Amino acid sequence: MSPGDDRAPIVGINWGSSNFRAYLIARDGALLDHHAEPSGVVGLDRAGMAALVAAVARRWPDAAARYASGMIGSNVGWVEVPYAEAPAGRAELARLAVPATIGDIPIVIVLLLLLVMIELHRRGNRIVLLCVSAS
Repeated sequence: MSPGDDRAPIVGINWGSSNFRAYLIARDGALLDHHAEPSGVVGLDRAGMAALVAAVARRWPDAAARYASGMIGSNVGWVEVPYAEAPAGRAELARLAVPATIGDIPIVIVLLLLLVMIELHRRGNRIVLLCVSAS
């Protein structure tokens, strides 16, 4: 499999102020692998953020896409993602997603990882589900 392959897994990243959690997710929603480390955005400069994303890309080179949420989308992260006005549906949250390049790795920074991933990767009656902790 290769990036762009509709069978290729995706990467979901929960990147907070003090921790980094990445998940390799199959198209059927199964968790294939994960990685976590205490490397939040407030402890990294832009070069450090780029190095961490590059390491994830090397770990899972066949991922079709990479999505990140959390403090990476704040004013102390890579790029600020706009807030959604409540109530907001999946389509609105997907519209607010910000395509970015961290280092030389393309990534989409989203407000709420779970709902946007459901919208972007709906497959028949099966949807991608990823539980992201708030800690």
